[in-house]
Amino acid sequence: MMKTACLVLLLGTSLIAQSAPLSHSASPQTPAPVEVVMASSTELSPVMPGPAVEFFPHNFNFGKQKVGTTVSRTVSMTNTGNAILLISAFDLLGEEQSKLTLSTNCGSSLAEGVSCSLTVSWLVSTGKLDGYAVQIVDNAGNQPQILPIMGFGVGGD
Repeated sequence: MMKTACLVLLLGTSLIAQSAPLSHSASPQTPAPVEVVMASSTELSPVMPGPAVEFFPHNFNFGKQKVGTTVSRTVSMTNTGNAILLISAFDLLGEEQSKLTLSTNCGSSLAEGVSCSLTVSWLVSTGKLDGYAVQIVDNAGNQPQILPIMGFGVGGD
């Protein structure tokens, strides 16, 4: 029975393998290289099962706004995973929530690759809008998701 040695190297997107019979003789045999080219390096990346969530942008940034006006900002939420995202809650976090309203077209589930929108509206008052966030509770592995809300009210009538 002949034994064979094998050497495998991964270089970028190329997989190079060499094999040669092992022998105890004094004359070594030269192995013949075998090259296998993969379509992309992502073939080696493990795919985690389940839903995953991405947001764009990653916060509700109102910047500076005139006191007495109402302004809105929208964030897109996308299920980038490979299973249905089940959403159990969208919550506003913060002390004086009467300044803010949250609306969404997301519903209670989001299919793979599908996006929806979250919109926060702010009745601008003086001072800094700080310590506020939108929280999304769902079945994604990194939950709950927290999106900060920030802004600053300036001037007035």
